[in-house]
Amino acid sequence: MLQEFRKFSKAFLYIIIAAFVGTIIFAWGADITRSKGQKGVIGEVDGEEINYQDYSKVVDNYYQQASRSSQREITSDEMLQIRNRAWNEMVNSIINKHIYKRLGLTLTNVELAEHMRRFPPKFIQQHPDFQTEQGTFDYQKYLSTMQDPRYRQFWVELENITREDLVTLKLQEIAVTGGRVTSQDVKEEFIDKTEKIKVEYALVMAEQQNDPEVVNDSAAVIEYYNTHQDRYYKGAEASLNYVEFKKVPTESDSLALKEDIQGIYDELKDGSDFATLAKNISEDGSAENGGDLGWFGKGAMIPEFENAAFALADSGDMSEPVMTKFGWHIILKTGERVTEDGKKEIRASHILLKFKPSGQTITDLTNAAQSLVEEAGNVGFETAAKNAGFEMLNSGYFLKGLTCGKLGQSPEANDFAFTNDVGEISKPIEEPGRILVVQVAGYKQAGVRSLEESYGRADSDLRKKILFDRAFEKAKKIYELVLGEKSLKQAADEIGAEFYTTNMISRKDPVRKLGKDPYFLGTAFRLTAQNPLSEPIMTGKGAAVIKLLERQAPNLEAFTSAQDSLMQRMSGESRQRAYQSWYKSVQEHHKVKDYRKEVYGTY
Repeated sequence: MLQEFRKFSKAFLYIIIAAFVGTIIFAWGADITRSKGQKGVIGEVDGEEINYQDYSKVVDNYYQQASRSSQREITSDEMLQIRNRAWNEMVNSIINKHIYKRLGLTLTNVELAEHMRRFPPKFIQQHPDFQTEQGTFDYQKYLSTMQDPRYRQFWVELENITREDLVTLKLQEIAVTGGRVTSQDVKEEFIDKTEKIKVEYALVMAEQQNDPEVVNDSAAVIEYYNTHQDRYYKGAEASLNYVEFKKVPTESDSLALKEDIQGIYDELKDGSDFATLAKNISEDGSAENGGDLGWFGKGAMIPEFENAAFALADSGDMSEPVMTKFGWHIILKTGERVTEDGKKEIRASHILLKFKPSGQTITDLTNAAQSLVEEAGNVGFETAAKNAGFEMLNSGYFLKGLTCGKLGQSPEANDFAFTNDVGEISKPIEEPGRILVVQVAGYKQAGVRSLEESYGRADSDLRKKILFDRAFEKAKKIYELVLGEKSLKQAADEIGAEFYTTNMISRKDPVRKLGKDPYFLGTAFRLTAQNPLSEPIMTGKGAAVIKLLERQAPNLEAFTSAQDSLMQRMSGESRQRAYQSWYKSVQEHHKVKDYRKEVYGTY
């Protein structure tokens, strides 16, 4: 069993350990894999296999976390992200192990024990069972629990987490020799954050300079296109025709679900334990707590659920099955109280069966998709879809490796689009929430897009340039008026520009209408008491003239006391960036094989 734990994600171990701390008992043997019957290898890293069961456990862990936090159905795109996150975590874990072995990195038990003794993990420090009555971490309780043989299994798993973290730190030491931060770097960062100025500025917004209206003639657009062709370069693009079979429950699925919830209700009426049934069959994050939803008042739950819950008179009362947009619920009232502000709250548990397509429905969709593929081979994709009553859609053009336009995120469809000829039709692509059949509708080679294709964008770009030029001309007039002894505000009012005065700001602070515009902030901080007025500058929104009103120099005495903590933070950030860059380059030398599509048809 310990071997199984070591294959779980770190996040999963944290959850398991946190649950253990609450009772100081591990529930060994729990298996959250939804598809226990499915076997097989879903990938390899340098010849080391990743099996389906381990992968599924990590996926289920992240799925449960997402379900608990969102309190809604997980979308197909979100499920795809969850699966890829689990895959990347498992691949990286194996790569790490191989790197450690190749570099000969080790960690002695003495080092590990000393680190755990001196640096208790944060999630342990924050857990109520390791805190005093005043809510502070009880270090003595932590040490005594470490030495208690009854909890040995718990500390073994905590050691596994800590060991990985410490070896990673050793690896980082090797990797980040180039990620050093100098004293000058720290000083510049301190100055950037603490040197402050107050300025006033006149702003001419480009978008407001359309009087007279900009109407470009075709000759001007063509000339702009010809002289700015680098703006119209694009990588290879493809487009897909597609039919989408959504995995939604049918009417018969809903009727079957109603029968299932009624059967559970009858079991409960016959004396079955509510919490046990909830743990075994409820389909939301509260299941692990026996369905307990905690305390809540009116307005916290959706109306159908709330009305049924608050209609229960006494603790121990149970509702008949209640339908909401999430599915069918059975609600058990477990408590009632009045808050300090006089509002009624109740505590309740529930069992939820979610609306979802049955296995038969999925089979029917798969068969329909396969029939479409076969018929399309005879009469063509569009005709086959039309004859079968399906809507054929088009994704629009998209780039390799990115979202497939209107079709959304689908790595397999994206890969198909760029590895097959125009007109080719895919096999059914199964994804969380849907099944796709796609046809390559078009392909464009990388290069400068034609004038015909780029005309609209070139027209828009030229119009934008004209508006910015107009804004800059007005800013020049404002500047000339200020040189002629008018105040910046008077000049702005005369020209019809916007005028603002900042508070004291640093180089990292936003300013009104422009945010953290680098051109604006860079110019503003170069102004001096001897030369407080800027010439007109271009910003991301238009043109501006800036005047320095006040400067607050950085307190270099304060820098002395802040230097160490700032150096520590910046060094950590720099090390992390250097490590990520190094690790990415190392990953490229490892052979990763992904068999997920072959094993069960989807990521």
